[in-house]
Amino acid sequence: MASDRRNTRLAALGIVAALLFGGIGIRVWFLQVIDASTLRQRVEFSARRTITILPRRGRIFDIKGRILADNSRVLSVTIDRSVMPPVCSDTAPKSRERRYTKFWNLLSGPLNVPPDDLEARFCSNRYVPQEPVPLKDGVTEDQALYLLERREQYPGIDVVETWRRRYPYAPIASHVIGYMGSIPADNKSTKKINETDVYKDKGYILSERVGVAGVERTYEDVLHGTAGKRVYEVDANGRVLRTVEEVPAANGQDIQLSIDMSIQQYAEQTLETELRFR
Repeated sequence: MASDRRNTRLAALGIVAALLFGGIGIRVWFLQVIDASTLRQRVEFSARRTITILPRRGRIFDIKGRILADNSRVLSVTIDRSVMPPVCSDTAPKSRERRYTKFWNLLSGPLNVPPDDLEARFCSNRYVPQEPVPLKDGVTEDQALYLLERREQYPGIDVVETWRRRYPYAPIASHVIGYMGSIPADNKSTKKINETDVYKDKGYILSERVGVAGVERTYEDVLHGTAGKRVYEVDANGRVLRTVEEVPAANGQDIQLSIDMSIQQYAEQTLETELRFR
């Protein structure tokens, strides 16, 4: 009798073991055969990082070739959200919130920006989730070098080269040349065209500055150019291992206006004098 019970138990254990190993075998087969392509895509996606290369905006000249609008090289500090996922909701874990508080305090010193301002930028919905978020524009070479030499302390932080618009003759002819500004935010309360979607469809990223008045706005499509991209292979900490693909940006075209800046300057000064003594 005891021998029969022992045999029954062993048989039951054997069946359970067979079912467990069978389930594991089926799962392994499914992962390797059925779902292999999906898993491979996930691994490749998580190991790659795409950076948008902004084009250099076209310059604006007067009829005699004098530069009315030019570009200055600017260094910007960005943070990769794939390395540092945003913690911007009340439901975020307290441990992660404490980690980010320390991070913003640590980064605040080198950038000379209050921690709250850094967090506000990081959590802003104006930036595409797949694109690095600009935390500060116009950093010095020393600031950039300091951060790049300490990547382990600042995960996800990078320094990129961008361009800032410069008007050598401003404010002369500013009503003609125009100026740059942020891409208008989506205003769902009006029935106007959603400019945010228009720019996104053209390949812009929401952190770019665009022409909002004058020639800068009228000839935006000509002056802007076409953005490029650089695809990196990165490790779990966001460190670049190699460049996978690079598509250079196509810079914007220059424009020459029919106005003569000398005559324009004389006309504006004369008008100002007349109005002052009237």
